[in-house]
Amino acid sequence: KQYVEAAREMRRIYRNLQKVCMDAARGYAGDLYIGIPHNRSAQILPRIIREYRRMFPNIKLHYSSTNAEDMKEQLYRGELDLCILSKVDQDPRFRYEDLFVEELVAAAADGLVRPDQLCGKNASALKIEALSQLPLILPSERSGLGRMLQILLEYYHIDPDVRMRVGGNNALYTLAGAGVGVAVLPMDIVEQSARPEGLKTYALSAGGIGWMVCAMLGRDAVVSEPERALLELIRREFGGRKRRWRYFRDFMRERSERQDME
Repeated sequence: KQYVEAAREMRRIYRNLQKVCMDAARGYAGDLYIGIPHNRSAQILPRIIREYRRMFPNIKLHYSSTNAEDMKEQLYRGELDLCILSKVDQDPRFRYEDLFVEELVAAAADGLVRPDQLCGKNASALKIEALSQLPLILPSERSGLGRMLQILLEYYHIDPDVRMRVGGNNALYTLAGAGVGVAVLPMDIVEQSARPEGLKTYALSAGGIGWMVCAMLGRDAVVSEPERALLELIRREFGGRKRRWRYFRDFMRERSERQDME
């Protein structure tokens, strides 16, 4: 075990040295290894990749699109330079850089949600408590969205009626459109997907709920100029949205305070 950890540390040191030398020489060429979920890559990359290639034509991007937990382990082993994930929990092995806030919405077939489950006269917002009365389609527990929903349901003391668990946001969206149940999804998935006929989306509560999309990096990792430019492009393209939703970090803080009181 000690030999393996020493090998990992040597790999991290070597990779950091590569980045320092590349920046010092301004010889921006080589490989950049990124962990990014498939749906997230479809959302982000088409809007930034052309500009990034113009800036760094000799940097080759490589992607890993497994689940969030596996990507974290790849990052820890030094197989990835950074991950782009939603911030649900803080892993002490890594450091985080915020990129942009994203709204979460409930998707359901027309007629599945009753008028009394909506937020008063606001027909586009669903009461959080109504999730206990509706059939739910949930993502894998190993995904960031799966962990976030677990925390959210626990926070509101909701005992969910789970009809099924599936992998991938597109599967959640398709099944919700088929009337199987209600799925909670990032709004960007809804916007970039073909909307099934009769599918409706609802904000979570009158004020809405959002979470932070962030870059996850090794605790002691050097951030090269090509990496920094990539993160700045993402912030510029997606970070101009008005942060009008209740931020997921609030639930984490309040849950921690509750646990301390108990």
